[in-house]
Amino acid sequence: MNRVRFRYAGTPSPLFDLNADTGVLTLKPNRTLDYETVQSYQVFVEAFDDGVPSLATSASININVLDVNEFAPEVLTTTLSVLENQPVGRAFGRILATDRDRTSIRFSLSPSETRFAIDPTSGELSSLQPGLLDFETQPLVVLNVIVEDAGTPPRSSQSQVSLVLRDANDPPTAANVSKPIVLTNVAGQSLGTISILDQDVGQAYAIRSLDNRFVVTQGQLTMAADAFLRGSDPVQFVLPILVTEIGSGNATYQLSIPLERTLSAKPWQNAINRFDVDRSLNVNPLDVLALIEALNGKGAGKLPQPRLATTLDLPDYDVDGDGELTPLDVLNLVNQLNGQSLGGVNGEGESSKDSGISNPSLVDVSPETWLSAFSQIEEDDRILRKRSSNNQSRRDRVSS
Repeated sequence: MNRVRFRYAGTPSPLFDLNADTGVLTLKPNRTLDYETVQSYQVFVEAFDDGVPSLATSASININVLDVNEFAPEVLTTTLSVLENQPVGRAFGRILATDRDRTSIRFSLSPSETRFAIDPTSGELSSLQPGLLDFETQPLVVLNVIVEDAGTPPRSSQSQVSLVLRDANDPPTAANVSKPIVLTNVAGQSLGTISILDQDVGQAYAIRSLDNRFVVTQGQLTMAADAFLRGSDPVQFVLPILVTEIGSGNATYQLSIPLERTLSAKPWQNAINRFDVDRSLNVNPLDVLALIEALNGKGAGKLPQPRLATTLDLPDYDVDGDGELTPLDVLNLVNQLNGQSLGGVNGEGESSKDSGISNPSLVDVSPETWLSAFSQIEEDDRILRKRSSNNQSRRDRVSS
């Protein structure tokens, strides 16, 4: 019986050794097979005997390389640029990954991650809660992304991905004014500076009042010169305004400014204590003096209705609330001061509670105090007249 031996038919394979006695193919030393590079090889082998003459037969041998899951997938994305204020549930970015074993990849996030979700097959990210992507509060968000391949056994890896937020134009959310108290029956009152609440720092605005009783000039809110609030108007109300962002596309929004009207319906009367004419928080002869000076300077008569805001620094002349400046206002105040010294009422038999005065601070005025006050007024007037006379005498001497 002839012995069979083996040899390559043609050029020997550079990768495989062929055992001539057994026909076993083995991988040559320091050589490797890589399924991801080449999936199969073909060699030509010849079997021959040792007879005389030797007979031989050749065949083509296919060597298939089987894949081994030798590599874990890798996350390619390290940073995503995301515009803030993305809606909940809408994809705002996609994570990319690769696997050198060329298997499919599934995406997931850390089990403790409750802020965001990731599509397991596409790698698209979305938020689960409103307000998560807010440039002003957290311009950088870091996620831990996990990728797993479909090999056997599966391999996985994880990597941190940074979400770098880009600032978007946030709409203004509220408006207020520095002096929100509006005086009843006062025209042209300044209510101060309008402030706009907006997350975008440094944003400039053009503001317009949607109520023609109010005007806005360079961010200052004022009652119109010919407009005022009446006692029939609500005590608390809102002023609608139109706010236009300067730049950023000139977007326009409607906001409201909360305002409050004072309850006093008499514009020339002190709403806290009608006898405190000069608003000094005390009722004393100086209040009488303010009334007398006004009567001497202007005379009795109707007080302007409504009151102009430019007169708010003047005393509150209308003690009796009749809309006029008259000697009766002086008399009411004198009665009040006398009544306080006699029985502690607010004049004309009214108690503090009945007249609507909140805790008035009254000075106990005796007749001697009255005499001293008016004596001082007369003395001041005498000194002024003497000074005027002396000045005139000097001018006469100079001219002569």
